[in-house]
Amino acid sequence: EEVRPRVMGRAEAVPAHGVSMNDIGGLEEAKRALHEMLVLPTLDPAKYQQYAVTPPRGLLLHGPPGTGKTMLAKAVAGEAG
Repeated sequence: EEVRPRVMGRAEAVPAHGVSMNDIGGLEEAKRALHEMLVLPTLDPAKYQQYAVTPPRGLLLHGPPGTGKTMLAKAVAGEAG
């Protein structure tokens, strides 16, 4: 596990891998959107180049604590490679 410092002196243990979209319950609309925006362009870049579409370079997830933002980010990172 990697430990990253956080604001106000707290630290959070962040596993480097091992989370998939199937591990996340609910959030189906968010999972679908993230998959379409970030994972598919990575897996099949030729399809996007054919239509001269540039996939996003990043994404900002925002919302209150405990809503699944970190889990979604980990799942997308794991699926996109």
